[in-house]
Amino acid sequence: MFFIPRWEKYQEPLKDRFVEIDYGHELAVGLRNAFIFNNQESFDLVEQQTGVETNVSYSDDAAVFDKTAKINLANPAPIANGEISIAFRAVRNEIAVGGIYGDKDASNWTSNAGFALFFMPDGIHFAFSTSNIAHASSQFFNQTQVKYSGLAVASLNSNGEIFQNGSPVTVTSDTASAITQSAVPAKIGTTFDEAADKFLDGEIDYLYVFDKRYGQEFADALHENPYQLLKPRKKFFVLDESAVQPAVVIRKPEYTATAPRRHYKAVA
Repeated sequence: MFFIPRWEKYQEPLKDRFVEIDYGHELAVGLRNAFIFNNQESFDLVEQQTGVETNVSYSDDAAVFDKTAKINLANPAPIANGEISIAFRAVRNEIAVGGIYGDKDASNWTSNAGFALFFMPDGIHFAFSTSNIAHASSQFFNQTQVKYSGLAVASLNSNGEIFQNGSPVTVTSDTASAITQSAVPAKIGTTFDEAADKFLDGEIDYLYVFDKRYGQEFADALHENPYQLLKPRKKFFVLDESAVQPAVVIRKPEYTATAPRRHYKAVA
């Protein structure tokens, strides 16, 4: 028997406008939002929309937040089935509160629900709905200048879980304060209430949101390579009927908010 490793588990991240979601990949099931920040923009690979940025800058592979920066998401995909998983890789520059991702937009939820994922001085917090909060104890996610890959998962009326670098961490669980719905947009780089002392001082490499609750095997696979659920964007042939001499032109798919994804036969 020969063991042939799956090449996509080891592929390097490409610039986000040159990739698309591989919806046939096992890790893409339930994916509702996907951001990789190595192409100088906050482009959602699932919704095909760009966020509204304030004071965000970029390094070669990450979005940089300076305690004033944020990305508002005007129309994130709704999470309506009572389960959620948020995968990310982030670093913070100081031991303080720093928002990673949060949402309490009423249009995205079917009940009095929402979520907030953020660094705290003593670890990391993940609140979901009105019945769940998971707080990683202080020995986890507690260093500055260290990039952590994380997965925070929860479902209604059950305790949340947090994974650091693919492994589960010790959490304390409690009843969360009500995350009251509002028209405030979902956002990256701060908490949903945008309190002045809750903006992130650090960087985020990627952020994925799923409408399923995943576990350790999933967390470990994403930690090994979070980009394996992406693939290079394909080319396709179109017939240019407006030309005097009809010609075949090679183009790449172009997606906009008003032009939804269309399927073409891919060519090499």
